[in-house]
Amino acid sequence: MRVNELDATITKGETLVKLPAGITAEKARVIVLFEPEPMVTSDANAEVLEFLDGIVDQRDWPVMPKEDIDRMLDDESSSWD
Repeated sequence: MRVNELDATITKGETLVKLPAGITAEKARVIVLFEPEPMVTSDANAEVLEFLDGIVDQRDWPVMPKEDIDRMLDDESSSWD
């Protein structure tokens, strides 16, 4: 398999690729490599994200690894029997 890099423009979710004259293959594998557009956030979304960040900053519960939490839950479940 050979690789030939070409630039293309995407219009309405489709792209047309014009191959150089030297390519005579009947089948090809196409890989689309693109830079995603940055997410646009509204002022309301920004306020919600800022609020959530503040909640995380104020938390007073211990940060524990998943394994410790699972063990603690297993111990609690065992005590119910």
